[in-house]
Amino acid sequence: MLTFRLYVLFLLLINPTSVLKSRESATPQGSHAISASGNVFADFCKHLDDVENLRYVSENGVCIGWVQGFTQGVTVTDEFLQIPKEKRMMCPPDEVTFGQYSRIIYKYISDHPERAHMATRYLASEALMRAFPCSK
Repeated sequence: MLTFRLYVLFLLLINPTSVLKSRESATPQGSHAISASGNVFADFCKHLDDVENLRYVSENGVCIGWVQGFTQGVTVTDEFLQIPKEKRMMCPPDEVTFGQYSRIIYKYISDHPERAHMATRYLASEALMRAFPCSK
């Protein structure tokens, strides 16, 4: 088993795009579609806690990568526009990880299936605003 894992890691180091492209083609919508809806986000992020299974490395990477881009984009926008802390969309503690953000968004979508057809950015905004409200 260890030999197989080392072999897969070796393949990823030598040519990561071939491994990721084969996974992306196996996913009907491709990784670019994660922004399309909460349904697609949930499909990509449903195996976040399964870190031992190399089968989900690509999906988990897409999930956490999207969340990192989203949350950092929100933070940079707030800072660039000099929005006072009490008026920001969210006020998470500094210790929050991108995996934690991802799980919060995933849980919100799972708990609100009637909204899962909406764009991921709206659902992520709602989830993080509720999880990390700014005190007034």
